[in-house]
Order: sequence, then C-alpha cells, then structure tokens
Amino acid sequence: MCRGPAVLVLLALAACKGDFEGSVCTDCQPDGAVGSPDAATDGEPPDASDPCAAVTCDQPPADECTGSILTDYPDTGSCELAGDEPQCEYTASEIDCNLSDQECRGDACADPCKPNPCTSPPAARCSGHNLHTFASPGSCSSPGGVVACVYTETVTNCDQQDQVCSDEAGACVDP
Repeated sequence: MCRGPAVLVLLALAACKGDFEGSVCTDCQPDGAVGSPDAATDGEPPDASDPCAAVTCDQPPADECTGSILTDYPDTGSCELAGDEPQCEYTASEIDCNLSDQECRGDACADPCKPNPCTSPPAARCSGHNLHTFASPGSCSSPGGVVACVYTETVTNCDQQDQVCSDEAGACVDP
C-alpha cells in the first residue's frame, strides 16, 4: 500500500511506483489535492494489480457558481485509469438556483433575502393633504432569485392634525 504525504491530482494523478507493500510515495506529483492514498479496506492490503485499489477519491473540487448556476461536486468520486495512472473523477451536477427562488452565492444556492436587503424605502411624498411614508425594513421576496422589496405604506391626513403636507420636509408641518 502506498503510504505517505502524497497528494493526488484530479486529472493527472501520478501512481506510486513500488510493490504497494509499505512503499513510500516519493514520485507522486503534488499538483492538487484530490484524493487519499489510504484506501485499504477492512484491514486488508489493496490489490497490487489494481492501481485504483490504493486510492480513495474523497477530495472533490470546490463547488462553484457561474451566474445563477451552481456546479455541485459529490463528496465521493470514482477512481478511473488514464493509461496506467489512477485518477479521481467527480461527476458534477448543475443546479439553477433561480428555480428555487435563490441566487448562486459563493459555492451554494442561498436566499438573497438573508440578510434582508430591503432597507431603502421610497422617500415620503405628499398627495394633496395626505402624507405617504414607508416603513423600513421592507419585506423581501425573491421570485426567480431576484430580490423584490415591498415597503408598508402609511397614509396620514395632515389636515386632521391642523397641518399641511410638505414634500420638501417629507412630513406634516405647521402652516
């Protein structure tokens, strides 16, 4: 079995040369962490005739976002031979985050309303004697992964307070 600090790579995995019985990987190429050489099962040494027997594919590439599409790699891959060299392969799934009203952020589908981005309500405005104000924060929804904010509107009749509505002040003010 190949033992040591060898780093296995995704596409060009170097095989450890030797009899796999206590040999040390001195010729494995550290091109990228994509597997583990400690794959003996149930205490049995791996089959020396199968280069994949000594490989555990448990270090997939990182999940990634491209626009709204999440490329998701499974935690466990499969060992395949490229010529005589074992390599770990991970079959990726593509997930459109927008279909679940989410956005692709970092390396996962995420709720675009967390944290709530609806903190900029429209400015207060007057309509005749009525003052229209909007509460903050607003409520957030994300149809198709696109943020939509709704702000609760309050209408105040300034005449009932013996005041006038001022667009400039965004409030009911004394005349």
